[in-house]
Amino acid sequence: MGAMGNSISTWIQSLELWPLIIALIPNLMFRKFGAQPGVKRSASLIHAIAIFFLTIVVAGLVVKQGWQDWVFFVAVGFTALLLFLIRKKAFPYQRTCPQCEAKLDFQTIYFMDDHLCRECRKEKMAQEEAQELLDEESTPEEDDSSQE
Repeated sequence: MGAMGNSISTWIQSLELWPLIIALIPNLMFRKFGAQPGVKRSASLIHAIAIFFLTIVVAGLVVKQGWQDWVFFVAVGFTALLLFLIRKKAFPYQRTCPQCEAKLDFQTIYFMDDHLCRECRKEKMAQEEAQELLDEESTPEEDDSSQE
């Protein structure tokens, strides 16, 4: 331990904004997936807020006030409790496809809100496209019949 008993907090504070920047990098990657990953993008922001709270606010206060590292660990526990209480929003990840029980790849687990494997997603998209075609075909017929 350091002279003040806050060597862990001092080290975390010395990292400055880097943990937050690293936590926000995946959030920037969500743009690649368009509107699809709304829930998981929100979860990524919750993670970034928790990291900001611990690394900048709490570690900074512990070092500035000369407190012991146990104060930092209490804040870590408090943050973990809060994340647990909002776990459905903070951790919306699934490891298996809900339709076929196949294991999902990292990209699907972390970025896609539907939790579908590639095959099930292709089937779903094909069904949606077929439905759209049916809707488009039925719309002009209704317009033609109403004009008579």
